[in-house]
Amino acid sequence: MSITSTGASDIERKQRYPRKRVVGYTVGEVAAMLRVAKNCIYEAVARGDIASVKVGRLVRIPARPFHEKFGEMNPEGEEADPPT
Repeated sequence: MSITSTGASDIERKQRYPRKRVVGYTVGEVAAMLRVAKNCIYEAVARGDIASVKVGRLVRIPARPFHEKFGEMNPEGEEADPPT
């Protein structure tokens, strides 16, 4: 921590708390990645086109099966490695 800082810097925080691997996504995150409405994702989940897990009332889409089907994407909706 620097002398002039009152708290930990961003770098120090990232070192102390490294970002965890994404295990699953919300319906909203998947809809943003595929650039469709959330309702389309709920329908695809109901049909079994997209693997999902229900946790109480929440629907979560596991990352590994999602990426196996749709390829590697960032949650912002962009491909992780754009084709060259």
